[in-house]
Amino acid sequence: MSQLSGKTVVFTGTLNMKRAEATTAATNAGANVTGSISGKTDIIVVGASAGGTKVDAAKAKGTTVWTEDEFLAQL
Repeated sequence: MSQLSGKTVVFTGTLNMKRAEATTAATNAGANVTGSISGKTDIIVVGASAGGTKVDAAKAKGTTVWTEDEFLAQL
């Protein structure tokens, strides 16, 4: 079972893969992908040029922060 199964994931910044591909991969692994941080967000995947606002909000809520490589390793 994937570590993404049942988790709510948000992508931010520029990813090496297309956002639609990342969303599909996460969904296929059992995750729910949303566009904004909330109290229900479990993981934020941070790409290049990620805005500090989403990352700061995620850290303040205790959300796990992954790089794109960390995300890909969980697939």
